[in-house]
Amino acid sequence: MNSNSSPAPKPASSPKPHVSTAWAWHHRTLLALRRRLGAETRQHQLASTAASVGDSTEPVDTVSDKLEHDLLLAELRLEENTLAEVDAALVRIETGVYGICEATGKAIPAQRLRALPWTRVVREVAEQRERRV
Repeated sequence: MNSNSSPAPKPASSPKPHVSTAWAWHHRTLLALRRRLGAETRQHQLASTAASVGDSTEPVDTVSDKLEHDLLLAELRLEENTLAEVDAALVRIETGVYGICEATGKAIPAQRLRALPWTRVVREVAEQRERRV
């Protein structure tokens, strides 16, 4: 760059995704949930790393410590799975396919989206999938 040229413009911050007004509440709710789950996940990761099994000579204490550690790991997996679903729902909002059942193509009822804003399917499909498990 020579002394007569002006400095390069600063890169623009990433543009905010376009969110339909129909999904504004859902978008805000999912973002808040993502922040909360992220904080809880970090806490559980630290706690599971810090938790050690085996310092005690008492078998009951050792079993209790292991059970607590296993519970933390289960909570961590659940939070990570929910966080992935929340992120996927945010992408669906941004790409314009939020609120459409991935299995049937039908609109997911507003009441279901309010209760489970990250849901991918209508209730009937979810129930069918649960029965198969």
